Amino acid sequence: MHLSEIIGVGCRGRRTRLLPYSDTFIDIRQHFAPPFAGPHILGTDPLGRDILARLLMAGRISLSAGFCAMVLAMGIGIAVGVAAGFHEGVGPLIITSMKSISCSFSTYTTTSTFITM
Repeated sequence: MHLSEIIGVGCRGRRTRLLPYSDTFIDIRQHFAPPFAGPHILGTDPLGRDILARLLMAGRISLSAGFCAMVLAMGIGIAVGVAAGFHEGVGPLIITSMKSISCSFSTYTTTSTFITM
């Protein structure tokens, strides 16, 4: 079983064994259904769409966006690190100094500084 099937998304938009309903399926008889009361585990919204299916579909998009951002940041970091490691002079010294300065601040201090800006 692939990770995409575990979180409720099959290949080419197929429904998986984990979710009995699609995120766009409208069950008008079950609109505003409460959680754990009937076939919809987390209930339904005003149109009768399954909340669990919609959460898993939204999570898939958020996880893929976060993964792409992580891969991009890792690629930039590796490229800058390799460039700093192979070259001599002022450039690597500046990069190393910036890294040392950023590591010297705590996460709380950095976060509070950016929030107050």
